[in-house]
Amino acid sequence: VDHVIEEPIGGAHRDHYQMASRLKMYLSRTVRELAEKPVDTLLEERYEKFRRMGQFLEDATG
Repeated sequence: VDHVIEEPIGGAHRDHYQMASRLKMYLSRTVRELAEKPVDTLLEERYEKFRRMGQFLEDATG
């Protein structure tokens, strides 16, 4: 999970338009930020993100 978008009061199921507006604002901002980065930087950041997810410790006593 990269980001959690807060739901409107009462939940997204009660205010679809407000939730859609929040999603649109977040996605627009994120796409704009990503579009400013060079492709090599995006690829490296993505690679590092998934490498961090895969970190674990093996039990040596196995």
